Parts: sequence; C-alpha cells; structure tokens
Amino acid sequence: MRISPTLSILLLGLALAACPVDRGTSGDDDDNEDDDDSASQDDDDVLADDDDVLADDDDAGDDDDVQPDDDDTVLDEGIAAIEGSWMFGYLLDQDGDGISDVEVCQQHYEFNATIEFGPNAVGATCMVCSGLMQVSSATNVTATSTEVDTPCDPAVHFTDGQDFGEILTNPAYGMADFLHPQALIDVDTMLEVQTGTINSLSPDFTPAAVQQMHTEAGVQLTHFVMLTDVDGGWFQTIGEGGLASVAVAPDNVMGWLPFFTFYNGPGGIMLEMDGPYGIWGFWTISFGGGTTYNMLSFYGSLEAAFTPAP
Repeated sequence: MRISPTLSILLLGLALAACPVDRGTSGDDDDNEDDDDSASQDDDDVLADDDDVLADDDDAGDDDDVQPDDDDTVLDEGIAAIEGSWMFGYLLDQDGDGISDVEVCQQHYEFNATIEFGPNAVGATCMVCSGLMQVSSATNVTATSTEVDTPCDPAVHFTDGQDFGEILTNPAYGMADFLHPQALIDVDTMLEVQTGTINSLSPDFTPAAVQQMHTEAGVQLTHFVMLTDVDGGWFQTIGEGGLASVAVAPDNVMGWLPFFTFYNGPGGIMLEMDGPYGIWGFWTISFGGGTTYNMLSFYGSLEAAFTPAP
C-alpha cells in the first residue's frame, strides 16, 4: 500500500548532543581563555579587553566579520573531507496528536563526502552560501551498526510502508535526494539574511528560534544545510506541492531547500568545518494510514578534516 505523506515540523528540540570540539582559539583570541577577564587571561595587553577600550578586539564594534568575537572566525577557503552517518528514525504516533509515541526502528547509513568552503562555493543560485557538500557514496550499515536500538527489518517494518533509507540514498530506488549536492549557510549569515520563518506552516520557526533550540540543548549551531530541490525527487512528491511548498529559503536563493542543521560543542569551529559535528533534520514527515510507522525523522553525525586552499 502506498502511503500519501504530508509535511509537519518537529518543534521538540534536539535529541542528540554533539561531541565537544576543543579548539581553544575559536571563540576567543590568542589563548584558551577569553578576553575581558584578568591581565593573565586576556590577550595582547594588560587591560581587561584587548586592543581598545571595548570588550572585543580590533575596532570599536565586534571585530572583522559577523561574529561577535575576534580575528580567527574569517572563513578559510579549502576542502573538508567528510565521514558521516545519516540516521532514519521510523516513528509511530499512536494517538494522532502529531507527536511520536515510540521510535519503531532505525536505519543507519554511512556516507563519504567533501565540502568546499569559499565565498563563491555554490555560485549564482546561492550567493550567501559558503559551502557546497558533494556526497560520493552512501552505504546501509544498519544490520551491523551499534548505533541503532532496533534495526529496521524490511520484512517486519516496511510491510505497509516504504524503505526511505533506500529511496533517499540509493539511485536504484529513485532520485536519491540525499546524494545530490547540499549547500551550507553559516549561522551568522543566515541570521542576517533570513529574519522570517524557514517553515511557512510555522511563522515562529525562524533561524533565530532554531539557534535558540540548539543553545538550550547545550550545543552550538554552525550551519543551515539545504537540499537540492531535485527535479523528480522524492521530496517533490510529498504533501501538496512538495517540500518546496513549505520550506522557505532566503531571498535570491534558487533551487535549495533548508532541511538540516550542523552543530558542534561550545568552542568548536563555526565557519569552515574541522572535527566532530552533529546533524539534525528539522523536518519530520507524517504519513496517513501507516500502522507500523507513520512518521519519519532524520538525524546523524559527521567527522570533518579540513585542508586549507594553497
């Protein structure tokens, strides 16, 4: 039986916590402390701040970019090699309130990718994007994974539904939407260019609200990640008008749909990516008529190894 999905937003916060990244110079200056504390724990002088009378660094404002910190947050051009995991959570909403009561099973896919960072990494379709992720492979490791509680068994869990791990990652099953390029907008740029909602069904679901959800979960939002609006892709088939009918991208961003966030621990790298990160899919898909499952969620993690451009 084919399930006809509708789209709803997950407003329950983050279920995962990223591993902290110990990169002492990401949020301060020239040491592992901060700026405006004591003469021994500040930076370049004996005052309580740094190079002027304010609590920042090199000028009378914040610093030399959109971050309210110092001079180590300017985007470095280069490429990050990515080893990551996508998790698909199949959920059952038993009482019809739009909130899952139980996670029925999980699928685990490992993927390899590269992310190119630079001010024109994506091009004319997203001039505010600073990264472009190209996925080279994805492999279903559910059967041997130690990261799933209940591995999805197609013979048991997909008898009245579909195998969305395969649909979204295996070209033999369709357009494999997750294998197409994904575009990254760093959080500060997103906060600047998108003050309104990213979900037309929920006016309060703004980038600022998403950042606050991450903060309350004890993690640091670094990037909004957008999927390619794949012609003929699965996300064009859901609901009335597909994901594009409800996902709101910034003005002048064409063919990209906000879907994931990347996040790390406090003090982690914010712009170009290096180290461990979490992945949160802030959309859930709701299905009518499913008895084994009727909701689908997305989450994961990755490890990035950044190499600066020569």
